[in-house]
Amino acid sequence: MRAASMRVRLTVWLTLALALVMVSASYFLLSYTQRMAESYAEEVLRSAGQRLVLDAGNEGAGNDVRRFVEEEQKELSNEQLVLTADGLKSRVPLAANELWRVQVVETAGHTFRLGLPWQQSRQLLAQQCRQLALLSLCGLLAASVGSWWLVGQALSPIARLSQQARVASGRELLATPSADAEMVELVATLNGLLQRLSDTVALQGRFYAAASHELRTPLQALSGHLGLGLSRPRSQEEYLTILQEAHGQSQRLKTLVRDLLLLSQLEFTDQPEAEEVSLSKVTERILGQLQGDIEERQIRVSQTGLDWTLLAPPNHVEMLLRNLLANSVRYTSAGCRVEVHLSRPEWSVFNPCVLSPEENLQTWFEPFYRPPGSLTEGTGLGLTICLAIARVNGWQLTLQRVKGGVLALVNLC
Repeated sequence: MRAASMRVRLTVWLTLALALVMVSASYFLLSYTQRMAESYAEEVLRSAGQRLVLDAGNEGAGNDVRRFVEEEQKELSNEQLVLTADGLKSRVPLAANELWRVQVVETAGHTFRLGLPWQQSRQLLAQQCRQLALLSLCGLLAASVGSWWLVGQALSPIARLSQQARVASGRELLATPSADAEMVELVATLNGLLQRLSDTVALQGRFYAAASHELRTPLQALSGHLGLGLSRPRSQEEYLTILQEAHGQSQRLKTLVRDLLLLSQLEFTDQPEAEEVSLSKVTERILGQLQGDIEERQIRVSQTGLDWTLLAPPNHVEMLLRNLLANSVRYTSAGCRVEVHLSRPEWSVFNPCVLSPEENLQTWFEPFYRPPGSLTEGTGLGLTICLAIARVNGWQLTLQRVKGGVLALVNLC
C-alpha cells in the first residue's frame, strides 16, 4: 500500500482547520448581525409604542380611531412603521411572523398594532450570508493553494535530502539541503547514524577477516599434520607426535569456535533470567579454578572490599569475571600481585604490567587482539566477550592506565 503524502495530509488538515474557523466566524457574525437587527426592531417598536401612548393620552383617540391612526401614521412613516387598530383593515398581522415584527399597544380604550416590515431585513441577512459563503469559499481555495505551496516549500529540503540518500554510496555523508536549524540537526543526526553504521560495517569486515584468518591457521596446521602422517609409513612414536599436534590444533579450533558462537549468542539471543549472585563467592571460585596457573607463574592474588549481591544472569557474571581474571593471570609478569577489589557498585582487578606510551587500551577490546609478547596465547576474544556481556546487561567495562599497570573496572549498576 502506498503511503499517504505528508504534503497532501498537511494541506487537507490546514484547509479543514481554516474552514472550521471561517464557518465558526461566519456563523458568529451572522448571528450577531441578526441579533442586532432584532434588537433594533424591538427598540424602534418600543419607542414608537411609548410615543403612541403619550399621543393617545394627550390628544385622545376618542371615537374617531381612524383619524388618529392616519395622523400618527404620518409621523411613523419615516421609520417605516405601519399603525393600525382593531376594526381597521390593515396588512399588519395580529402577531409577529417571518415578514413582520409586531407590537401591540393598549391605550385610551383601544388596541393598536405597530408593525415593522421584516422582509427587507431578511433579504439583507440572506444576501450577507451568500456573500460570506462566497468569500469563505474563495478564502478556502486561496488557503488550499497557499498551504499546498507553503507545505511544498517546507518539505522540499526533505525531498532533496531523500534524493541525496538515494544516490549516495555507503561512504558518503549527506549535505544539508537548507540552512534551517531543524534540517541541519536532522542531517547531522543522519550523518552520525551513517558514520556509526559505516564504522560497524568496517568493524564487522575486520572481524570476519580476522576470524577467517584465525580459523584458517589451526585448520591448515591440522591438515598439514594429518597430511604429514599420511605421506609415508611412520613409526609409532612419530604417529603419536603427529596425533598430539593435531589434537592440540583441534582443541584450539574448538575453543575458537566456542568463543565465536558465544559472541553470536550474546548479540542475537534473549538475556537469561536474573538471579542473586554473590560477587565475592564467584571471584573466589574462579581464583580456585585458576590456582594452577597462579602457582605456576608465582603470582600473588589479593581480594579486598565487602561482599555484595547482584541481581544478574549468573552465567554472564561468571564469564565476565573469569575472562578478566584469566587475562590478569595470563599477562601479569611472574612474581607480581594481582589485586581484586569489590566496592558497590564496582568490581575491579589490577593487572601489573609494563605499557608502552603509545599503547591504546581501547584496541584491547577488538576481536583477536593480543598484547605484544602474547601472540601464541588464547583466542584474542576474551575482552571482546567481556564487553559484549557488559553491553547486554547495561554495565560499563573500562580499561584504565594506572601507575604500574592496567585497571579493569566494571560498573555493575
